[in-house]
Amino acid sequence: MTPPSTATWLILAASYLAGALAFSARATPPAPPVPDPLDAPGGSAWPATAHGAGLGRDRAWRIAADVLVGAAVAWAALRLAPVATAVPVTWHGYLAGLAAAVGHVVPPWHPRRGGSAAPVLAGALAVLWPWAFPWVLGAGLVALLASGSLAMALVAGVAALPLLAWWTDATVARTTFALAACALVVLRLLPALARIARGDEPRFQRLRLLAWLRRR
Repeated sequence: MTPPSTATWLILAASYLAGALAFSARATPPAPPVPDPLDAPGGSAWPATAHGAGLGRDRAWRIAADVLVGAAVAWAALRLAPVATAVPVTWHGYLAGLAAAVGHVVPPWHPRRGGSAAPVLAGALAVLWPWAFPWVLGAGLVALLASGSLAMALVAGVAALPLLAWWTDATVARTTFALAACALVVLRLLPALARIARGDEPRFQRLRLLAWLRRR
């Protein structure tokens, strides 16, 4: 079997670094908790930090930037992929999207402080599998409104990908991307899912979402 070309490895390395830089460009030391008006006084408070939970404008911009990084990486990989090599052009897009998500979750300079893979994968999905994007977004919103948990919303959204791949008899490249994306997001959310299983995870995201929509 012919090994991947040098260009393929360079595309994957650049994608990984793009995902890592997207997180590191805004990584700052943890800020002290600040009061959240939606947390009931005396209750099970979920403090919001200067760069943490909530649906603030800064966080929305950061998520949008991560989505753009994922989309740009996938688009560039498809345009720069070498032809007539061991790795087909389509595979370059899917592998580049996954590499960027891995770089975002596990940056080489501070691997224990990575971000979420979901926004980067969403951007890649919008380029590589655009008609699946509304289904994933819809599944996530339904889970968010039903459970009030952002972690459950992310799991529900990404879990729709393997189901869509199976339902539509997707290509091997697309199915591999769906399974790998699902595994990456779930592994990143294991601590939150463990807290949900124990009943320790506060569920105020539904209130935050409704309050944010009311202010629009």
